[in-house]
Amino acid sequence: MKRTIIIGLVGLALVSVGAVWAWLQMPAEAPAVQTASVVNTAGPPTPAEERTARASLEAPPIIPVRPPSFDVVRINPAGDAVIAGRADP
Repeated sequence: MKRTIIIGLVGLALVSVGAVWAWLQMPAEAPAVQTASVVNTAGPPTPAEERTARASLEAPPIIPVRPPSFDVVRINPAGDAVIAGRADP
């Protein structure tokens, strides 16, 4: 009985030390995202400013992704699985 309690306490101490170590490794604060903005107070935007603004709002082109194809799928009674096939990276 004593041995089980000692092993449990040692395990609890190791988990605690690991949690404290992980907490200390976290950055103190997430880096702030800086955005650049151009404010035109002189009147309507120039054509160059409009093109820049429009280009920044356009979505990137959508690349079609092929679904994966499976060549071999084997599952044994113990639940171990082997899956072979092809897919895009």
